[in-house]
Amino acid sequence: MEVKDCRDCKSWKDCNGHSDGYNYSEIRWCPFQCLWIIEHAEALRTGNWESTDDNVGARNTPSEGNFVKAISVLAELEIRLKETGTDGQKLWRQVAEEGREFRQLSPLARQALMYIKGWRRKRMDYRRWVREIYHNN
Repeated sequence: MEVKDCRDCKSWKDCNGHSDGYNYSEIRWCPFQCLWIIEHAEALRTGNWESTDDNVGARNTPSEGNFVKAISVLAELEIRLKETGTDGQKLWRQVAEEGREFRQLSPLARQALMYIKGWRRKRMDYRRWVREIYHNN
């Protein structure tokens, strides 16, 4: 199977994620990237983004350290997860503690994952989104 660059990805449904991880510049908040962020939360929390080749070819010196990117991505994910309440806690536990993959998630954990994915945060609160959007798809 051909590995696609996340920057060119049009639909997460056509992807199985990257086993080797993601660069900061690749983050598009697809479900697989969200799971990867959860899996690597402890490293990201300490500011350790394992890949440092985000600025390959850039002429300017980065204005912020790589640790800022790691912490900001994790913070964004945690903000999104907080909106999902206990379903988000289930997602966190199943991925971070139990090591579950996408297809092994419980229905409520998957529901939380579908809420936190996406380029921007959802404007609709979680419970309303579940009632009006998620269960109608």
